[in-house]
Amino acid sequence: MHGMLRGIDGEKMSKSLGNIISPDEMIEKHGADVLRYYMCQTNAGQDIKFSWDEAALKQRYLQILWNVHKLLINLAKENDFNPFQLSEKKKQKIEKSSSWGLEEEYMISMLHSRIKKVTELFYSFHLDETILPLEELYLELSRTYIQMIRDKSSLGSVEEKEVCIYTIGSVLFECLKMFNMICPFMTEAIFLNLKEAFAFKEESISHYSWPKYEHKKINLQLEEDMVIAKDIIAST
Repeated sequence: MHGMLRGIDGEKMSKSLGNIISPDEMIEKHGADVLRYYMCQTNAGQDIKFSWDEAALKQRYLQILWNVHKLLINLAKENDFNPFQLSEKKKQKIEKSSSWGLEEEYMISMLHSRIKKVTELFYSFHLDETILPLEELYLELSRTYIQMIRDKSSLGSVEEKEVCIYTIGSVLFECLKMFNMICPFMTEAIFLNLKEAFAFKEESISHYSWPKYEHKKINLQLEEDMVIAKDIIAST
């Protein structure tokens, strides 16, 4: 629970000042998930300066997550490939194929490093600090990885397309398992669409175990190099 609720100007919200915003007003405008998403990022006891713009930004971020799952379903349908019904042998074959590039290694590394970080934060009760790494994960999947493999996923070989679908599916699904703690309605809606498309047996995303990370798949140097590369591209 946050401390005192203030306006964006730092002024305390009160009935006498007429600047109170009710939870119902927030939910009606942006939804219950956005309310949870926005408020959970505040550390227990700290005051929060409420901003409609920041709340709207969280809603736009959730739309990005929604778009990623629709893209995954479309790609899988177009290529008649189910990334969630693969044997361990098939998964290993994909990860060792010639079509598996640095972009896949980077995205999978980011997935496992974020699972590790978020798990540690939850176990230490730093709930507010789980928001940023989860946000970074699915935004990076959309803004960096999917942009990097745009040609490969549409014009590449069958093997290249399967690599892309497998990577997007793996990162998205593990992210949903963790993000369900923050945005249960959105993640459940996405899961039900995935369930229909990929024939999942479980009834709910909350029925799955918490994801586990693999140390061998974490490449922090590659993650740091990617940050530098993006900074260089952004400055040119």
